[in-house]
Amino acid sequence: MADYHSGDILSTTVVIADLRKRFPWFRQTDEELVGFIVRALDGRDIAVSFDHRGR
Repeated sequence: MADYHSGDILSTTVVIADLRKRFPWFRQTDEELVGFIVRALDGRDIAVSFDHRGR
């Protein structure tokens, strides 16, 4: 998420796919990762696109 800047739109689908590729040992569910994304961006001027659907 460090690649995102003020005014950007962050896609939960893209970020989750990137996290799973970089850290394949993560055992968190997609929903838990969405919560992490939201908490990590708290107070930043970045829009989150909740374009993710559970599988």
